[in-house]
Amino acid sequence: MNEHTRQFVEGQIRQGIDETVTYQLETSTWSGTTRSSPAVTVYEYGPPDKYTDVSSTVSSGVPIVAGTVITFTLTAIGLNKTYRVEVKWTNENSEIFEAWGELQGER
Repeated sequence: MNEHTRQFVEGQIRQGIDETVTYQLETSTWSGTTRSSPAVTVYEYGPPDKYTDVSSTVSSGVPIVAGTVITFTLTAIGLNKTYRVEVKWTNENSEIFEAWGELQGER
């Protein structure tokens, strides 16, 4: 089984602490045509190089696949907190792919 990792091209994403935002990740540039088993994991970054899984606190609902688009919702972001958002899925060849990006909580 192959595993690939890619960073979001948008760079660091900013989200207000009172916002609930639905994101869409377009995955058509990755191998395969079918997407399944989407998963979103959100880690809060805290120095020194410590990541804490806060997915149950900041994720709303479950990720959804429609064609090559994975949709997920984030909420309850902390002020001045930095998060690593990892989106993982499997294609029809059992290859696992993961895209990730940074999210910054702001007022």
